[in-house]
Amino acid sequence: MKSGEDIKIEEIHALRLAERLQLPVPHVHEAQSTPDGGARIRMDYIPGDNLKEVWPSMIPDQKHDIAVQLRGIIDKMRSLVSESNVIRSCSGGGIRDLRSMVSLSVLIRYSF
Repeated sequence: MKSGEDIKIEEIHALRLAERLQLPVPHVHEAQSTPDGGARIRMDYIPGDNLKEVWPSMIPDQKHDIAVQLRGIIDKMRSLVSESNVIRSCSGGGIRDLRSMVSLSVLIRYSF
């Protein structure tokens, strides 16, 4: 169970998309919004160490290996083609820039 006011219900869309792409993510069983504006997500447990906790003790080669794995995951998710030529979130709505914690209400159109 993952829950809290900083957890967003939209996370389930990204998890389900990643699962469809056969990426290493837990299967979501159910999710619900909470009164505090957060969410509660019940999903499979994947054993292992939290990267945030082990990163400081990893040697450079281990960090590089993790970075390569993450790059592969991001590349696979970014390889999906938009049917409408619009950059959207996994739920089909606007996007949120996690670097600044700002939600963008505009949808970005692109063309090739």
